Amino acid sequence: MFFSRKKKLQISNNAPTTTGMSGSDTLEDKELLKQITQNLYKQNVELATKNKIFSLLRKMYQISLMPIGPESLGEKLTQAIQSSFEFDLVGVLMFNTTVTTLNPLSFAFSDRLKQLESTLNFSFNCEITGLDKNNFFSTLITHKAEYNVDGVGDIWKNCFPEKISSALLEDIHIKTSIGYPLIVNEKFIGVLIVCSNRQYESLAQYEQDALFGFVDLVAIALDKAFLYKELQIANRKLEVVNEQQIGLLHFITHQVKGFLTKSKYIFSEIIEGDYGAVSDGVLKMAREGLSSSTKGVITVQDILNAANIKRGTMKFDKKAFNADALVLNVIKEQEKYIKAKGLELKKTILKTPITIHGDEGQIKHVFLNLLDNSIKYTSTGTIYISLEKQPDGKILFSIQDTGVGLTASDKGRLFTEGGKGKLSQKTNVDSTGYGLFIAKGIVDGHHGRIWAESEGEGKGSQFYVELPSVG
Repeated sequence: MFFSRKKKLQISNNAPTTTGMSGSDTLEDKELLKQITQNLYKQNVELATKNKIFSLLRKMYQISLMPIGPESLGEKLTQAIQSSFEFDLVGVLMFNTTVTTLNPLSFAFSDRLKQLESTLNFSFNCEITGLDKNNFFSTLITHKAEYNVDGVGDIWKNCFPEKISSALLEDIHIKTSIGYPLIVNEKFIGVLIVCSNRQYESLAQYEQDALFGFVDLVAIALDKAFLYKELQIANRKLEVVNEQQIGLLHFITHQVKGFLTKSKYIFSEIIEGDYGAVSDGVLKMAREGLSSSTKGVITVQDILNAANIKRGTMKFDKKAFNADALVLNVIKEQEKYIKAKGLELKKTILKTPITIHGDEGQIKHVFLNLLDNSIKYTSTGTIYISLEKQPDGKILFSIQDTGVGLTASDKGRLFTEGGKGKLSQKTNVDSTGYGLFIAKGIVDGHHGRIWAESEGEGKGSQFYVELPSVG
């Protein structure tokens, strides 16, 4: 209760006085009731306004975190302030240090001002020049503090023809214009303008404080937005450069691959005797040349595939094929290398056909890569290969060996671009580190997964490829 009185209030002056109250007491009570009602109304208005301010602050904070450019950010911020406070105009002008002007970034208007712009055929959204001769802006820039004037002062001085300026002053009905300097790290970056049809003195203190508090948020948010825009421009330029570099890489690697392939065929023809009998020395050199050219072609193709995977342009010619037949074919191609190292091969391949829908050539590349790695990194022992169909319908290809194994750090580098294990580098100095990266890209492109397991150094490795099947 705001007050307590023992007397019963008499509402009508003409009613009989049964409680002993005089007419003056009744009038006094009426005035007191009126005052209380007015105070309650004022407190409710203040509470509603404060809630509106808190809501606006939350909204502006959310806007400030958006990853958008300064134009969009400025538009959202000015509209939020204008609609919440019901101001006639809220605008942001950015300071151009090169030519010493204020360039409009964004404006939000009341419907009345929008109509005035349309009727008089002009726009507040214009560049402000001659800042040193403009009292409003020169004061803001010099003192870097809030500044307000009656009406619109000389804010848009020299922006419009005299006829429009006169009509504007007559019809605008703005009683107060407030300017807030936008400052970041002691650097003046722009101005926030607020125009209202209320006198400055009529703005409650908490409204003035709220507006003043919003200024730093607006300044920092806009500074961040301009930085975001600069980064976007820099990234676009970098993307163009990268695309040019990738294009050049593709051109060079295609050319190199062509030369290496041609050399490979020439060495192969020499070995096959297509050019007649050659000495043992020439034959030895031809075999070494064929081996080097073959490795070169594979390396260049790996680089091309890795570049395509990074760009997301790896193409797959997906068709139905038998995975079991493919695995047996891969084993047949590598058997001579397995025997050459004296390794034992054990395989478990289901006789029932297992059908995969995918790019047979690319999947073969994955299986070949894994088997080739096992052969290279296993000096003695056994290689186990299996292909099975799991209860969920997916197929699982696995290769287990008794080779060098994987350390914990090796596992972290596997399947990454250029990622080579510490142990593998000692065993295979020619490794590019692209093989498993490409294998993962191919498996990912088939909606499968690839992973490795090992108990540690010298304890062998197990590589798994899981792919969806269609039968």
